[in-house]
Amino acid sequence: MINGLLVAVLSVVSGLCVATWTQEYKTGVMFNNFLSTGDIDPEGLQYKSAILLAISEINNKTDGIYDDILPNITFSVISAQPANTKTAGAVSALYAVDEGVRAVIGPQENAPIEGGAKLLMENGIIQIGYHADEDDFTNRVYNNFVRTNPPSAQEGYVAPFLTYEKFKWTRVAVVKAYTSFGFHSSFKYDIFFTDYLGIEQSEIERTDHIIYPIQTDYTDIIVEIAATNFNIIAVYASASHGSAFLKAAYDYGLLKPGTQLIVSGFLTDPVVWKTHLSAHFDSTQIAELLHGAIAFRSIVNRSTPEALDFIHRFRSQPSTDGDQSDCNNATDSVGNYLHQNNEGTVCAGLDHASFDSTGVDLYDDTFFAYDAVISLAHALHHYIHVDKYDINYPFHYYLLMQSMNYISFNGASGRVEFEPFPDRQNNDRLSDMLYEVVNFQADIFLSSNNVNLTEGFVVVGYINTDSGYRDCNSNDEECYTYKFNTPTNDPPRDRPRRKTLRMSTPLVVVLRSAAVIVAIICVSFAAVLIYYRNRRIVRILQPELGSIIFPGGAALVAFGITLSLPVNDDSCLAAYVLGHLGFAMMLTPLIAKTWRINLVLNSGFQRVKVTALHTLLVALLLLFPIVITLLVDAALGSVSFTTQVITHTLTRHTQEKQCVFGDEANLLFLYSYESFLVLLGICLCYPIRDMPQGVSDAYRVARANIIIIVIIAVVLLILKLGGAYPSTERFIIAMAMLSGAISVIMCLYHDAIFKSLQGLDLNKRFEIVDSHKPVFVRKSIVLFFTRSGTKSVAPDESDHVRVSTTDIEHDEKWKIQLEIERLNQRLAHIANKQLYRESMSEALAPSNHTQIKSSLRPNLEEVPSESKNDKQMNSQFSLDSVPEQCEA
Repeated sequence: MINGLLVAVLSVVSGLCVATWTQEYKTGVMFNNFLSTGDIDPEGLQYKSAILLAISEINNKTDGIYDDILPNITFSVISAQPANTKTAGAVSALYAVDEGVRAVIGPQENAPIEGGAKLLMENGIIQIGYHADEDDFTNRVYNNFVRTNPPSAQEGYVAPFLTYEKFKWTRVAVVKAYTSFGFHSSFKYDIFFTDYLGIEQSEIERTDHIIYPIQTDYTDIIVEIAATNFNIIAVYASASHGSAFLKAAYDYGLLKPGTQLIVSGFLTDPVVWKTHLSAHFDSTQIAELLHGAIAFRSIVNRSTPEALDFIHRFRSQPSTDGDQSDCNNATDSVGNYLHQNNEGTVCAGLDHASFDSTGVDLYDDTFFAYDAVISLAHALHHYIHVDKYDINYPFHYYLLMQSMNYISFNGASGRVEFEPFPDRQNNDRLSDMLYEVVNFQADIFLSSNNVNLTEGFVVVGYINTDSGYRDCNSNDEECYTYKFNTPTNDPPRDRPRRKTLRMSTPLVVVLRSAAVIVAIICVSFAAVLIYYRNRRIVRILQPELGSIIFPGGAALVAFGITLSLPVNDDSCLAAYVLGHLGFAMMLTPLIAKTWRINLVLNSGFQRVKVTALHTLLVALLLLFPIVITLLVDAALGSVSFTTQVITHTLTRHTQEKQCVFGDEANLLFLYSYESFLVLLGICLCYPIRDMPQGVSDAYRVARANIIIIVIIAVVLLILKLGGAYPSTERFIIAMAMLSGAISVIMCLYHDAIFKSLQGLDLNKRFEIVDSHKPVFVRKSIVLFFTRSGTKSVAPDESDHVRVSTTDIEHDEKWKIQLEIERLNQRLAHIANKQLYRESMSEALAPSNHTQIKSSLRPNLEEVPSESKNDKQMNSQFSLDSVPEQCEA
């Protein structure tokens, strides 16, 4: 019992100690109750009320608002109202130092911050701004300064959200004043692409043009912009410099239809139109000059729960207003009046309840002022309770600035974060800054309701630095659609219209029609050759090679169709494989056939056996290296496509896609090997150039080779001369390949195909005869071939005898050889030399001369020697070399 009572007493005592132990943290609050003219400053009054509200809520640990922040710290207020001069700022800073202030909220304007910042920094005093937007404060020179409001140059950072993300404008001419605003706007424009999007500056086409303070002639800048045909012009300059440049640009004619202006927020102020433009232009000209212009204005989202809650608490504050005889007498911790002048003769308070519940009549910086105090409280709380530092530490401001790195809270103006210290690029707020995108519309400016020329820029969208751009909608308080400085109200283009060329429709139709024709010829010719495969006129062409030639034609057909398709990685790879493969499959069989003819022709008296299988193997061997190379390229993905710029002028940007090849070594090998095949074909064709046309297919093979060579030469000449678009070059190549395919097939097979369809064939002396009628052979030996054997009859008085060849065409090889043996036995008994000369030279095929002559030599006289050409012919068309052509 006693122990429990003791514990309870100790708990109460410790609670009282905790509750009563507090430490004062002197906070300087700098604002302006009055303007330099002595009039009330309505903005300053709101900022003051927001700051005092925040301090009151931090100090009150029972109101439910930030009760867990700084439990043992109380902010004491030491106020100052510096005028908008550097000197006043220095005086106020010195006053703060003398009073032992540890942190300053404000001042309100730029000049006093600049005047007193160095003195505050030297004395370890942190400074948080809420209204001053001077861009020089962004520099790390002001190491003790941060602000919750965005600087004016932040427009340069948010502009690409619209220009790049919405309209895809990447070609912009930037006209910037030679001021901190101009340079910081340009710098933040670059930061957006490098830090936010990760895009290199080389990918963005931009030119910078500088306006100097004393400059009055802008002709050089305007002429340069016009010469480079920049349609998107961003003007980052003050009201005076920006309006002067726009006037000069309008007079020159630069702001023609199709030009898009992006102007600074300074130029959205109606005072600018009245002060700087109305002196030179009438209302119509101003409307024409600014029509379609886009600008950005910093705002606060008043619809968030935090903002609505702040508005409610702001309006709930007691009134500090009064008349001249009864002003609010509240003072700061050192006795300075907060809501009246020092003499007590002019009241400077607010009736908070008079403000609208939506906060529409609260200035945006009022929200930033409140968040400035909350930022200080969060940073100081982290400094004391997390970093465990003493607030009296000599380097208090530096360590407190580091604590700012950990600030992240949802304030009245949105989520508040700052760039990391000391490595940050600027001293500005990092997150959740909202901008409204405004668009100047001439019809609103010229309306009868705009007598005072105060309207013209209207809201068309919003940009949040966290979430990006969005168009406005019906849920927004104000929403208009864009109006551009174009005849059709389409968004202007940032560069000449880009046109991607493709193969024209007539060329596509011609190319695909040619491919269909070649396909029909390949299929029909292959079908006829298969159907008449047993005829001598077909067998002499070695139709086995058609198993390579006709698929090669099909590959070239697919190649032609592929080249007519849009260029992409798949079509490039398909065209690459089909083109080289089809070309090789058409050429290698011709080389193999030409090789066979040369081999037989140069054999002399020796018997040469070259079957169709041998020729087929030679063709496949020549084709093998190309197939392997194409398979490797396809596996490695060495083929892709790229974009080639054809023309890029001020008014025209034409481009066309074309295929590129990654593995140059493989490509070089392919072209070298194909060139070797062409040269090999030339070398093999030359020795058989005088071969009689009707003797064999040598003439047709040579002619097919020559056609391919001529087509290649013509295509190379056309491509070498240049001047054609890639699509035209693809058309020429495809048509050349298809022409080569159809020429080769027609040269090799058209004669045999047409004669076979007419019912014609070759007899044993390679003469064209009707395959369905009896064949008349020169008289002497009368032989009638049947399936049961061969029998002889006596010659009649006529010059011809009938020999039926129908059965021979369908007999197997062994039966033909049996008939030949029987014929040789029969001829051995013939002793008449004249009968031998007439009968054997006319009735039998030349290929049998040697064999018959050797069998008759014991019984006959010496026969005259054969000529060299007869020997060559006999060697070429011997039964061993072409077994299918054996004749009785």
